Amino acid sequence: MSFARTTGMLLWVFTCAASAQQVSQQMTVGQNQSVIAAIMQPVEGSPYQAEEVVRSVQKLYDGTVITHEIQSTIARDSDGRVRQDMFVVHSAELDGRQVNRTFQAASVGDPVSHSMLFWTGETVKTAMRMQLPSLPKRGVGVLLAVPPPPPPKMLKQDAAPSSVARPVVELGQNQNVRTEELGQQSIEGVLAVGKRTTTTIPTGTIGNDRPITVVHEEWRSPELKILVKSIDSDPRTGEQTMELHNVVRTPPDPSLFQAPSGYKVQDIGDALKSLGQIGRSSAGQQ
Repeated sequence: MSFARTTGMLLWVFTCAASAQQVSQQMTVGQNQSVIAAIMQPVEGSPYQAEEVVRSVQKLYDGTVITHEIQSTIARDSDGRVRQDMFVVHSAELDGRQVNRTFQAASVGDPVSHSMLFWTGETVKTAMRMQLPSLPKRGVGVLLAVPPPPPPKMLKQDAAPSSVARPVVELGQNQNVRTEELGQQSIEGVLAVGKRTTTTIPTGTIGNDRPITVVHEEWRSPELKILVKSIDSDPRTGEQTMELHNVVRTPPDPSLFQAPSGYKVQDIGDALKSLGQIGRSSAGQQ
């Protein structure tokens, strides 16, 4: 495999790994589901297949609207392994010219071994294997839900001397975050439960001359334990949506969760060593 192709593959893998370890209060639109599966506890006995459409719409100050759409397919087997196929675009500036390179990528996340398998297209017959950190069972809530508010604090200066006196509570909740339960609805034949979180950034917090309202809405299937639809609206970045289409609950072909026939499986650590050797060889020739 050439240096450029190996570097491109590793860049994609590191991007996935970084997103997997990122702790956020809300799901990020377009997260790689195979990476999420690899670090979580397995969802067993709930196979499905679906098409995922992620769309980003940004309106610039002069009225220009920029729209991007990424389509991928997702499959999960009865053991909880998840495969996701998508088109990856790498953009860079080379000698003043904008260069965009698109290639197809597939990744498989295994929640039992907490590992990920990754390969691109059919030109490079190599699949990379990478070990990922695992999260505790309750860690699911870290990625999927807003954390609970901190416990109330006692104000010692206002407490009565009696040991049974009623404490005075200092409010620790964030008054700028509001959560609404949206009930249930059927999306693509899947019953989903909705929730909307509205966050208000007060005037002056980031130099803003008026309040900024950020809205995150998500619809989840309690049965399949998947995110079926999400909407993120932020006036600073525009609107991003994620939707699953053509959801079917039939078990996928087991061969989907292995590297294609004829591909060599290589550990990412060995690939990094190879890159280091190439780099030292190139430096020695200069």
